Amino acid sequence: MTTAAKLPKALGKTPLLEAIFEVRFRPTIPSAGDVLPGLLFADFRTEYTIVEQLPAGAVPREIRESNPNLVHQPTHRLTAPKAGSTLQVGDRMASVTLLYPYPGWGKFRERVVSLLKSVKRTGLVAECERFAFRYVNVITAPKDGPRLPMLTVQFGWPGHPITERGLHLRFERDEGEFVTIFQISPDVTGKVGDATVSGLLIDIDTIRPKVPATLWDPDVKLLEDAHSFAKQTFYALLTDATLRGLEPIYEDPV
Repeated sequence: MTTAAKLPKALGKTPLLEAIFEVRFRPTIPSAGDVLPGLLFADFRTEYTIVEQLPAGAVPREIRESNPNLVHQPTHRLTAPKAGSTLQVGDRMASVTLLYPYPGWGKFRERVVSLLKSVKRTGLVAECERFAFRYVNVITAPKDGPRLPMLTVQFGWPGHPITERGLHLRFERDEGEFVTIFQISPDVTGKVGDATVSGLLIDIDTIRPKVPATLWDPDVKLLEDAHSFAKQTFYALLTDATLRGLEPIYEDPV
């Protein structure tokens, strides 16, 4: 297991396919979700040139507000094709996504800060309910061998072998100020641009509930702390052999 003192600065073979930041909030007016997409587009239109309504946007707002499965769903998406990035916005949420190739935390943080500033300027948010960083990784691996041994996670069924076919693990953990949702599947296939990747899925959603109002300033320390926690959590899942295969790059020789 990788210790915090040995965390790599980057990976030569990054498995990260999607990096997502989402903030959920209480709006100042019920119709905030109808107005927010246009206001955000005004700030980001030079890069996010494509605007589309999502399926939840076709549902009347009154129904969305009364349905717990819809209240935090995005209603509109803004896409920046050249940057491989999207913004999503709904009645009580906003998010920014970066797709592979991941440009690093510094660039991702810039987009998160820009989103928070833009949402705050609208005057349509009363308070933050939670924010989260979600990282979707696929570690490529040969098809002819088990993949769960690539992780430090262990589980079993005494007297019965566990097969990886059709296996999907989901579990949650509370630690300090964060709630983390893990999803692990040993055999997934997805698209990265025109290429197809297959391997071990590691999906980590690090949630910070009970967020101070300073997030909207924006409070970069809150973001840094959450990012660092998510990063440590990911590396804690990897065995030393798995990490070596991803070609870690360290700040200083270790």
